Amino acid sequence: MGALIQEMMQAGVMEATAGLAGTRRGARIRFDGGKKTVIDGPFAESKELIAGFSIVELPSKGAAIEWALKYGEVVEVQEVEVREVC
Repeated sequence: MGALIQEMMQAGVMEATAGLAGTRRGARIRFDGGKKTVIDGPFAESKELIAGFSIVELPSKGAAIEWALKYGEVVEVQEVEVREVC
């Protein structure tokens, strides 16, 4: 992982990266009409969990997908999501 992050930094595309603490230290807020519910972690029932993130600055979605392919192989996950920052 360190080698890939170093490659991305040398390529000038890495903006930020971090792991996220486990769900035990988190909370979820649900909004249902005017009602707000805060649920403290952990979330054992989670099937989809965001464990970390990287922010990269790239010229296109295609370039982001190329880096995500490398990233997914290194971290050995089943899925990497590519999203644009607004």
